[in-house]
Amino acid sequence: MDGCFLPAYRPRVSSWKRAGAAIALLLALANLPLLVGRDAPNWDASSHFAPAWMLVADHARAGRLLLWNPFIEGGSPDGAQPELGAFSPLTLAVGALLGGTETAFHVYVVLLWLLAGAGMLLLARNLWAPPWAGFVVACGYVFSGTFTGHFQHTSWLHAFAFVPWVVWRLDAALRQRACLPAAQAGALLGLSGLAGYPAIVMQTGVLALLWTVGRVLFADTDAGDVAVGTAGRAKAGLAAITTLAVVAAIVVSPAWVSFLLESKGYTSRSGPL
Repeated sequence: MDGCFLPAYRPRVSSWKRAGAAIALLLALANLPLLVGRDAPNWDASSHFAPAWMLVADHARAGRLLLWNPFIEGGSPDGAQPELGAFSPLTLAVGALLGGTETAFHVYVVLLWLLAGAGMLLLARNLWAPPWAGFVVACGYVFSGTFTGHFQHTSWLHAFAFVPWVVWRLDAALRQRACLPAAQAGALLGLSGLAGYPAIVMQTGVLALLWTVGRVLFADTDAGDVAVGTAGRAKAGLAAITTLAVVAAIVVSPAWVSFLLESKGYTSRSGPL
C-alpha cells in the first residue's frame, strides 16, 4: 500500500481490543436480567419474533431450512418472510448452536447489539479515530433509541447491526480503489437483508450511495485522492457501488425473491414491506 495511506500515528490494536471488550461488558451488564431469564421480551418480540426464531432454530438443528410453517393459519410460507431469517447464516448458526429456546433468542438479540458495536469500532478505526472516540461513538450507537427502543423489532436490530460493517468495507473500497472490499460490503448488505426489515436494508443501500458520492466529491488528502482527481474517484466510486449492488442482490435473493413470489395473496403487508 502506498505510504500516503498511513498517518503519522495509529493506536495499537490492543487499544481497540480493549474498547471492544468494554462494549461487550457493558452490553452484558445492561442485559443481564434478560440473559439470566429474569426479564422477557415485550410485544412483537414475544408474540412474533421469538416463536418464529425458535422454529427457525429447531429446523437448523435438524439440518433443515424453514420453508413452510404448518402450525398457523392452515399453513404459512414463513420461509418467504425475510424478517424471520430462514435463510440467514447468522440466524441459522446461532440457532443450530444454542437451540430453539427463549434464552437462546435473548442471546441472539444481544449478539446483534454486539455486532453493531464491533462494526462501529471497525469503522471508527478505518477513519483514523482514536480508540476512546471509537468507544464513545459505538456506545452511542448500541445504546441509542434505535436499539433500546426497538428491542421488540428483532428484524430492525438485525438490519441496523450491519450498517457500520457495510460502510466500513465500502469506505475501504473507495479509499483503496479495490473491488474486493466492495464485494465484501455487498455481501454484508445482502446478509443484513436475509433477516432484516427490507426498508432499512434499502435505506442502508441509499446510505452507501451517499457515502460514495461524498468520497468522490471530497478528496481525502491522506489517501492520495487529490492526485487521482474527481474523474478517477468517480470511476472508482461507480465500480464500487455497482459491485456492492450486484453482490447484495445475489446474496439477498433467496429471501426477497421468495417473498415477492409467495407472499402475494397471502398477506396485505407484501406491498408495504
